[in-house]
Amino acid sequence: MNNIINRMIENETKKIETRGRFEPEIRTKQDLSIDEFMGKERPPEDDTLIVIVDGGIGDHIVSSVMIESARNVYKDKKIILSCFYPDIFVNNPNIDHLYSSASPGDLYEKWVKPLRYNSSLKKKDLYNSGIHRIFPGKLSEAYCYYYNVPFSGDNPKVYLAEKEEEESRKFLKSFPRDVILIHPCGGKMNYGPKSKLTPNKDWFNDYWKELVKLLNKDYDIVQVGGSGEEQVEGITTCLNGATSIRQTISLVKNSLTYISIDSLLGHAGCAVNKSGVVLFGRSNPHIFSHDSNVNIWMEDSCEFNDLHCGRPQSYWGDQELFRGQVRAWECKNRFCMKAITPELVYEKVFEAIEKNKKWGFKNELL
Repeated sequence: MNNIINRMIENETKKIETRGRFEPEIRTKQDLSIDEFMGKERPPEDDTLIVIVDGGIGDHIVSSVMIESARNVYKDKKIILSCFYPDIFVNNPNIDHLYSSASPGDLYEKWVKPLRYNSSLKKKDLYNSGIHRIFPGKLSEAYCYYYNVPFSGDNPKVYLAEKEEEESRKFLKSFPRDVILIHPCGGKMNYGPKSKLTPNKDWFNDYWKELVKLLNKDYDIVQVGGSGEEQVEGITTCLNGATSIRQTISLVKNSLTYISIDSLLGHAGCAVNKSGVVLFGRSNPHIFSHDSNVNIWMEDSCEFNDLHCGRPQSYWGDQELFRGQVRAWECKNRFCMKAITPELVYEKVFEAIEKNKKWGFKNELL
């Protein structure tokens, strides 16, 4: 038995091209079937690839880059996707069967149990691997790297149906002026509505109020977000908790532009070819931004000289040791976000609008 495994190690060690250089990749356990491990004959290759995606809504959108690459690599396999936000992948032509990880139904019995090869099921926990601090590339590239498929560009996709777009266009036409969407703060925990998952990303409510006052001169402002999020004073319409994920994405595509913290809208805009303004502080724009957007962050704005600190990430606990002192993850001052002024964001909005015009559309990018 050991001789068989040793021969497989020798035969299955491969060279893969990673970020411009060749590195050895030991794929023994990936290519060894459970049958061979148990002393049986090598079975036929699995005709199914199961991909499991974790993370937030924006992460799901970005992971579509990896899904499309997997489709190109595994042309003869059925691709089964299980994730927590399956709505993101409705109509995605690269997926054969779609499951909700919260309610997986027959996923295990129908698809997992018949597998014979470990490489036929792919699940990676990117954030607990520290990619938000150390991966030298875009988030979409990180997905491709960790799921071991080629990366061909930061081009996530959400496939909206015509009916979904008609609904959003009808809604937006009811306003007398062009509509700008805003998404002021991150979502709250389902099991603890009073607790925010990413409070350090949030811009300040009084800043949003000042920005809305500037924008109100020429545009109607529609706020989107979760039902428990605070409404910004002075907006035209508040849709907090009133739209589905896909309805929100359709509004992004058909609005004039959008302004958001690093969250759903920034990734959704890239996925439907719409440029917006995205505000960065604790999250690293070199990893989490998209070049299609106008991305704002202020260098040297952190009191700890720790810009893009990445806090919080719940895997590591409720606090961290920083410079010999225990530092809570929730940053009380958020100087990195405070340095981004309403006047600066207001100026950048016009850059996003012009960017969209140059790409050749009125209210959607062609």
